[in-house]
Amino acid sequence: MGRARVGELPERGTDMKQLNDLIRSAAKNELVINLTVAIVVPMVVSAVAPYVRPVSRSVLKTGIMAYEKLRESASEFGELVDDLTAEVQEELQQRREQTAGLVSSEKNSDRGKQNTD
Repeated sequence: MGRARVGELPERGTDMKQLNDLIRSAAKNELVINLTVAIVVPMVVSAVAPYVRPVSRSVLKTGIMAYEKLRESASEFGELVDDLTAEVQEELQQRREQTAGLVSSEKNSDRGKQNTD
C-alpha cells in the first residue's frame, strides 16, 4: 500500500501527503529567506551608506560637469552652423546677383543687335 509499483497507480492519500509536505517545506524556506532578508538588508544598507554618499556625490558632480561641457559644445556648434549658413547665403546671393547681371547684360546686347538689324 505504500509506494506504487511500475505500471500501478499510486494511492491518492500518499500523493496528497507528499504535496502537503512539499508546500509546507517551501513555505518554511520562503519564511526563512524573507526573515533573513528583512534582517540583513537594513544592516548592509547602514554599513554601506557612508561609502555610497561620497560616490553618489562624485557621480552626480561628474554628470553635471559633463552636461555643462556638452551644453557649451552644442552652443559652439550652433554658432558654427549659423556662421556657415550666413556664408553660404551670402555666396548664393552673390551668384544670383551675378546671374541677374549677366542676364540683363545679355538682354541689353540682344536689344542692341535687334536695333542695328
